[in-house]
Amino acid sequence: MFYEPEGKCYKLLQSGPCRRGQWLVLDKEEAVTGSGKLRPVCQPCPCCDKAFRAVYWPTDGQCHRLLRESKQLCPSPGTVLHVDPFGEGECACEKQPLHSRWDVKNEDSENAPCYPLYQRGPCDNGYIFVPHENSTSCEKDPCSQQNNENSEARFVAWKDGNNRCYMLGSKGPCHPHGATTFNIHPVTLRPACINRANQIVDLPATCDTDQNGDCRKEIILPSQTQYLNDLILSAKRRREKRKANQSKY
Repeated sequence: MFYEPEGKCYKLLQSGPCRRGQWLVLDKEEAVTGSGKLRPVCQPCPCCDKAFRAVYWPTDGQCHRLLRESKQLCPSPGTVLHVDPFGEGECACEKQPLHSRWDVKNEDSENAPCYPLYQRGPCDNGYIFVPHENSTSCEKDPCSQQNNENSEARFVAWKDGNNRCYMLGSKGPCHPHGATTFNIHPVTLRPACINRANQIVDLPATCDTDQNGDCRKEIILPSQTQYLNDLILSAKRRREKRKANQSKY
């Protein structure tokens, strides 16, 4: 991220431009209680002097082993111990495959279980767990026949295209000679033809092209990288948690 005092870009959670014993993190006060701006600052690193990979757990103010104590601190299904952009430990959803929280309205939503997207997850038989803009829900699986016949593969409907079912990880509706495959985009969380190297959404082979070879129908590209998306979500969760705590008193 851009560090204003030096006019350069640095990675978060590293020493970067900071003094010894400090690291670059997001300014929590600015993001949560201030303007909401994502501003990197140098802060003391409470666990950087440990001989093992450690994470600061704000609940008890202690440093915990990132791998060994992951399930102890994050016992809910589909969650792992993760260092957030503020330099503190949190229970995040697994990313391989992409997971999302089931009950986002739960008072203890940070510890709610996570389930793999476009699979059955917590849903009834014949339904799949799907994401929306700010929530998740169970919807009837439009590809239930293919999924029942192929237990080792996963078929998902391409709702932004022709509504047909394609196997994740295959060429599907994507250009047969391109470097893209049909998969779930880590930012939009929607099925798309993407290039895993840079997460660029490719044009599907089935699109109706004009004389210049471009799709006549508008293709919506993700406006954020996964990295920036994670930062925004972390700040949003912090603000929501703060509001929930204030409403209790």
